[in-house]
Amino acid sequence: MTDDDSSRISKPTAGAQRALGLAQLVNKVFAKERIVSTIAGHAGYRVEMSPPEGMSTTSRKGAVDQLKLVPVDPAATGGSEGGGATIIMGTADPNLSQVELRTYKDLGRLHSDRFKGGTLPFTAASYDAVLKKTEEFFARQGIDTISSASRSDLTVRPDSPRPPIPVWVFVVGGVVLAALLFFFLRKK
Repeated sequence: MTDDDSSRISKPTAGAQRALGLAQLVNKVFAKERIVSTIAGHAGYRVEMSPPEGMSTTSRKGAVDQLKLVPVDPAATGGSEGGGATIIMGTADPNLSQVELRTYKDLGRLHSDRFKGGTLPFTAASYDAVLKKTEEFFARQGIDTISSASRSDLTVRPDSPRPPIPVWVFVVGGVVLAALLFFFLRKK
């Protein structure tokens, strides 16, 4: 391995630097944001974004940045099953052009599967309030957000209705057709 190869490996790619910068910004902006827990003695959750795992976002591991709900105090979970678990609320694509955020319903389903019927340790209203702030934050960064509901939405949306063709288009078409007929019939 040459010196050039080792220097390339030790420096993060531009994508990894962007992802790291975004993760740091998210963690700073949401440092005091909390989701109150419904479990007695549970300290609640804070929003955190994981930075890329490597020096490049091209590897499979480094290609997804996770937006998580992390227990504020893992020791103070109220003795609840799953209360000390980190909950993934969304993921960012490697180009940081889009973030997918999970709905409360999807989080509840995943949590129930993971903890054998357990319910989320916070209300839909408290989650939706943080979700809204998260969407607004990413919009200010120029990053689109989509909902996990769009993945499970199997309905086909109809195309938007086409506007009616204006009458003047038919009039002009008729005049052009009449002029062409007149021209060709006159030559004979």
